[in-house]
Amino acid sequence: MGFLDDVSRGANNLASSISGGVDDTQARFRAESLAYDYGVLVFRQQSGQALPDDDAELERVWNELHLHLQANPSISLRLKTGAAAPPPSPPPAGGPAAAVRELGARLRGR
Repeated sequence: MGFLDDVSRGANNLASSISGGVDDTQARFRAESLAYDYGVLVFRQQSGQALPDDDAELERVWNELHLHLQANPSISLRLKTGAAAPPPSPPPAGGPAAAVRELGARLRGR
């Protein structure tokens, strides 16, 4: 019976782990959805495109997001976009062929 008990405990642990992972994913998705909605509402207000019920919606989303983050402290919201990376440095004069010739000359000691 000991072997079957071990298998049963292992299966229960696996089920708990999967359930926890699904719960975390759902909580993160909900937080991101609320943050997105908040951003849309703020954008509409700041761009003069607010709808009549946006003030009430802004209040609702703000409160729901804060309550959700308090209930799920492991969630941290991050920006999904950032500043553009600096452009790459320009290629050497004469293009890639010139760079290869220059490297070959250096290796031959010329």
